[in-house]
Amino acid sequence: MVEHLPCTQEVSGSSPLASIFIMEIGVLRLSSMGDVVLLTPFLRNLRESFPEANITLLTEEKYHSLFRCDKRVNDVTDIIPEKIFDIFFDLHRTKKSSRIIKKTQAERFFNINKEDLKRVTMVLTKIRLKIPHVTERYSRVLSELGIKYKKYLPEIHLCEEDKIKAKKILKAFKRPFIALFPGAGRRSREWPFYSVLAAKIDRGSVFLFGDKDDKKRFSSIPSSGGFWGADLGLVSALIAEMDVSIGGDTGLTHISYSVGTNTIQIYGSSIPESGFYPLGNSVYISKNLPCKPCSLHGVNFCPFGYACLRSIGVNEVYKKLRAFL
Repeated sequence: MVEHLPCTQEVSGSSPLASIFIMEIGVLRLSSMGDVVLLTPFLRNLRESFPEANITLLTEEKYHSLFRCDKRVNDVTDIIPEKIFDIFFDLHRTKKSSRIIKKTQAERFFNINKEDLKRVTMVLTKIRLKIPHVTERYSRVLSELGIKYKKYLPEIHLCEEDKIKAKKILKAFKRPFIALFPGAGRRSREWPFYSVLAAKIDRGSVFLFGDKDDKKRFSSIPSSGGFWGADLGLVSALIAEMDVSIGGDTGLTHISYSVGTNTIQIYGSSIPESGFYPLGNSVYISKNLPCKPCSLHGVNFCPFGYACLRSIGVNEVYKKLRAFL
């Protein structure tokens, strides 16, 4: 739990709530990891708009350590607080979040426009439509309060103790440090050539990151070591020490550029037009095949043998890696 800040703030400017004192603000984003990380520009805008408010973030417990030293929020929890919120933001907007909303007491509720119609249309028609980046979709909810938001980059606030521990862990290894994120929630987001790429890297140290299940599947990739299922605060600090990170459209990839690390994102069945392309020090590789996008969140079966991933060669990724190094 983050130390609480003073919690009285008068809304100013052209906001329709200009005469109301904001005491409690709730923000709901349960999962997934990438979505939670990309929430951080919204939290910065929110804190700057209400510097003295008491801001509570509701998210799954496994993501709490990402906000351990984040002064943009006062409290992080996965339990519905027994208090009345002046404003509550549902930035998850699913059936599950709706059930939580029914149990939450708030004066006013706001939710995100997830652009579901456009996203589904792209899956069905394969026509690429323009959708704002998800960071902007979060922040523009503030417009309903008359707040002019800024387009900030995602940023994870690292704890000093995690940074010190990460440096100590990596002290014995030689730079450049290269991180690989081979796992993903769906097979259509898992590039199949990480082992070949790792064998091709002839200097520095290669590290593998993922959850405990990833260890069973990917620990055979040549590397200097792996960090599997570790605390996400420490993982973020370790990734911040990397010179380059490479991964698919996954949470760890979004963490990477959110801590300032050069990042290469490999797209499989998903497409950058869906609004989850990497920002900051990053590039992405995506092939415009006629079958893309085949789903909203990826698939575990492909009649075309995951051509979207296999068409991205090792040399193409290696060339981008060398450009960063």
